[in-house]
Amino acid sequence: MAYKANLWDMATMPPTLPIDLERLDAGIRSTVEILASNGVETFESCEGGKGHAFHVPTVRFHGNHAEGFRALAIALQHGLRVCELRRYYSIEDGEPVGPRWEMTFLEEAISLRGSAWRSPDIVASRQSR
Repeated sequence: MAYKANLWDMATMPPTLPIDLERLDAGIRSTVEILASNGVETFESCEGGKGHAFHVPTVRFHGNHAEGFRALAIALQHGLRVCELRRYYSIEDGEPVGPRWEMTFLEEAISLRGSAWRSPDIVASRQSR
């Protein structure tokens, strides 16, 4: 039987395995690396889009009631383009499991500072020089 975490037994969760970044979708890899290196316990991620598990870039992570806000602060401090933050319950074997956290990101860009995204204003000003 798979391990089911809930708010009451977070202290007894099994230890997190090291993340093999090379196995993650390339479009979400740096986001997961930023969050994980700052202590956010991620457990699922996807770069989003056609053929992927999520429609938009998504990272799911464990934590108590304050962890989502801590993760949001980390994401914003690193220039990540957060779209939504939510707590959710999944239904497993007919029972609610959770709550867990989920953060989604704008599709066209993961990072304000990364090479994958350039502000249209910055691009226009560079082209006019």
